[in-house]
Amino acid sequence: MKSKRNLAGFFVSMPGILWLTVFFLIPYFIIILYSFLTSGIYGGVELPFTLEAYTRMLGNGGYWRIFGKTGWVFLFGNAIWLGRGRPKAYFIATSKRSNIDLTLVIAPFWANFLERIFGWRV
Repeated sequence: MKSKRNLAGFFVSMPGILWLTVFFLIPYFIIILYSFLTSGIYGGVELPFTLEAYTRMLGNGGYWRIFGKTGWVFLFGNAIWLGRGRPKAYFIATSKRSNIDLTLVIAPFWANFLERIFGWRV
């Protein structure tokens, strides 16, 4: 009986798996493949595989600066989440009135949606 349930779950998940494969994984692998090809004369790509793009990228100091800034933004965002977001999430999860608290957290995000609706009315 359990194998039929697993098989049914597999078939239920197949449309999502196919969607992700066709519209996410295949284009992702095409981009990775193109990154190893050389630039053609007329803007396309040609077949000799090379690491030229990666050596050019890693040899340029501008890319390292961008990587460094991205790392600092990542660390800063995680520090804020650990300091403020995690305790709030714990409080909401353990609160007796968690539905109200969760609504109060989500309500400001509805402002953009409401502004767009009223903007279309004008």
